[in-house]
Amino acid sequence: MKLNEMRKILLTTWTVIVMSILPIQTADAVEYKDFSDITQTVGFVTGSTHGVGLAYGRHNNESNSGWQISGFPVWTEDERHVYFGAAIFKTLHQGKKGRAFMSFGACGFYNRSVYSSDDVWVKEETDKSAHFLFGPGIGLERHWATNFAFYFEMPMAIHMETGESFALVPLPNMGLLYRWED
Repeated sequence: MKLNEMRKILLTTWTVIVMSILPIQTADAVEYKDFSDITQTVGFVTGSTHGVGLAYGRHNNESNSGWQISGFPVWTEDERHVYFGAAIFKTLHQGKKGRAFMSFGACGFYNRSVYSSDDVWVKEETDKSAHFLFGPGIGLERHWATNFAFYFEMPMAIHMETGESFALVPLPNMGLLYRWED
C-alpha cells in the first residue's frame, strides 16, 4: 500500500466519522463535568502516529499523563493488512469541555497482497510492504455527552517504508472515544 492509498483510506474513514458526529456535537450536551475521575478510554482511532483501528487507553490524573494502544487486522485469502500503534500523552490544559494535549506516538502497518500475474510462467505475484511512522504531535480533545470525546491531533510523523524511502508527513490523528472511571 503506497502513501497516497493510505491517505485516501484515512480521509474516507474520517469523513464518515466526522459527518456522523456533527449532528450529535451540535447538541452540546456537556455542561460542566469534573474529568479528574476519568481514567480509561476505549474507542476508534486513525492517524499517522496513533495507528488505525480499535483503541484502549489509560490516564493518570495525578501526573496528567497517559497511554493508548490500537490495532486492527484485515485478513483474507489474498489480502493481509495489520495495523498497530501506541502513544503516550501529556495533558497541557484541562478545561470544562475538553483538553489540550501533546503526544508521542508510533505505529506501523503491514500489507501483503496476492494478485494474478500477466506473465505466462508465473500464475500469481505477491506484493509486501511494511510502514513505520512515529513522531510528536499537539492536539485538542472535545468532550460531548457525558462520557464521549472526539480528538484531533496534528503530528509531525517520520515515515519509513521497508526498502524504500524516508518522509515527513503531517497526516492528522483522530479518535472517537468513550471514557469512564475505574
